[in-house]
Amino acid sequence: MANDSMASGTIHLKGRWIKGVLADFYPVLEMWRFYGAYGLHARQKPTLQNRTVEFTGCGRWSFSGTLSDFDSWTRSWLNSKEEGRPKRALTAEVYDRFLRAMEERKLKIVFDFEDREPGAGILNHEVGAFSSDGAKLFYTQLSCEYIVGGDDDLERATDYLARFLKTPDREALEEWIAEHIVCTHLFALHYDDNYSEVIYDLEEMMEEDPFPAFCAAFSPDTREWEDFCEEYEEIKGNRPDGREARSMCWDRASFVV
Repeated sequence: MANDSMASGTIHLKGRWIKGVLADFYPVLEMWRFYGAYGLHARQKPTLQNRTVEFTGCGRWSFSGTLSDFDSWTRSWLNSKEEGRPKRALTAEVYDRFLRAMEERKLKIVFDFEDREPGAGILNHEVGAFSSDGAKLFYTQLSCEYIVGGDDDLERATDYLARFLKTPDREALEEWIAEHIVCTHLFALHYDDNYSEVIYDLEEMMEEDPFPAFCAAFSPDTREWEDFCEEYEEIKGNRPDGREARSMCWDRASFVV
């Protein structure tokens, strides 16, 4: 099942736009709301005086990939006879005319947005643009970077790992996290006992699993750590501390609640 990504940012009209081309763009912008989960919604219409507007959007896996599908989705909608779809003002004639004008005038539609995949703990900042060859709309990613956590995220990450230590040294934990885990924002998404989400997300976002190094640095020793290791072993096939979990005889009553 795909993760939905939630995007928010701005749309900017770049180039020598004129009134007639802008008028053709309005029904295109309305069409991009599509029908169902995926698409975008501009909070207002751009004008020749104000060419930058805010938007929110929803994508499949990533909003960037969804933008790449907008041209084919628009064509599919224009050609569809499916009953029950909301009526849109855009016609194939207007869309073709708009694409020709974009190519002739070398116009761009620039997106600057943050894209969050809640199920994957990923937060990106991306800039990309639509351009046209006269017959088709193309999306080009111009830049994309992970957004790393700030001070609040560092504090949440420290709280998260501190639960695994009977007597946590928060200052030492903060220093270790700052050196070993850059994507601390995901701890704001999974601040609960669903340890598998953190394990999967860090595996996807980092080149090296941080938990063996965490074990070596702090020797975690709480009941919560044992619960974490059980889920870790289910996912990885081994414990992060290198111990043989199945043959161990832990006295769980010895852990301090």
